[in-house]
Amino acid sequence: MIPLYLHPKGDLLGSPAQLLVLLNGAVDLSVSGGRPVFQRSTWAEDFPVHVVNVCDPGTVGPNALPLAWGQVDTGNWIVPDVLHALRVMSESLGVQGPEGRTYFGSSAGGFLATQMAVHDIGARAVVNNAQVDWTRWMAPAVKLATQRLFGGMYPKTIRTKLATRANFLDAIVERGHPQNLEYWVNIESRHDRTVDLPQIRDFIRRHPELSKNFLIRVYTDAIAGHNPLDRKTTVRLLNGSLAAQHCEEESMDHTLRFDEPHRSESLAVLDGIVPQASP
Repeated sequence: MIPLYLHPKGDLLGSPAQLLVLLNGAVDLSVSGGRPVFQRSTWAEDFPVHVVNVCDPGTVGPNALPLAWGQVDTGNWIVPDVLHALRVMSESLGVQGPEGRTYFGSSAGGFLATQMAVHDIGARAVVNNAQVDWTRWMAPAVKLATQRLFGGMYPKTIRTKLATRANFLDAIVERGHPQNLEYWVNIESRHDRTVDLPQIRDFIRRHPELSKNFLIRVYTDAIAGHNPLDRKTTVRLLNGSLAAQHCEEESMDHTLRFDEPHRSESLAVLDGIVPQASP
């Protein structure tokens, strides 16, 4: 069973509409106790679209993991079943096709949001400090997941044998369809700066056609690090993305400038977006 939490907007029913799908990041099991968690569910009214929260079932129950990345075992993961549920839900809500669906998440939720969009061809992903390849995340979390879900399979083996489930860029290549991806990344986060962002930039260089609808938005916040942007900023940027039909048509790299880049509260001021050349 995959826990979902739908927030339908009554004034949108019966008319063409959009669906925003929110995916969880890491779950604090000491707080959840293995119960379903719907991160950002209190934000639903901040968005002028239908909203649904998706809880990773791997974080639920007596054998819950804080991070499962949508994985179930060597032969299964949650993406196909979630997509089926969302398509049925979309039809009843008046969401016409994958172009009406946007997937959002941060960290592990960003990984899963992108995988959902890749397999929902035509949909868009907007992510914050997303993990490109979950097997390259922090070793203790990866080790726990591989032991519980993959019988102790080494991360390197997973990257080889289950490449498209481990790395969303490999999934994009397999699908062969240009992916609409808006990627927000804090370059003050060491892991995001040194592990994930280089993979994105390398992919853009190697696959210009598949990445033509990528938009990278780089920002700096030394205090937040890998933690996601605050609610006010996230809602403003995400609503701006929802209002646009598509990301930019060409691959772009942007830096978001702030008046006070080292203070979290200054992140509400994401106004000056200045092009930055790739290294």
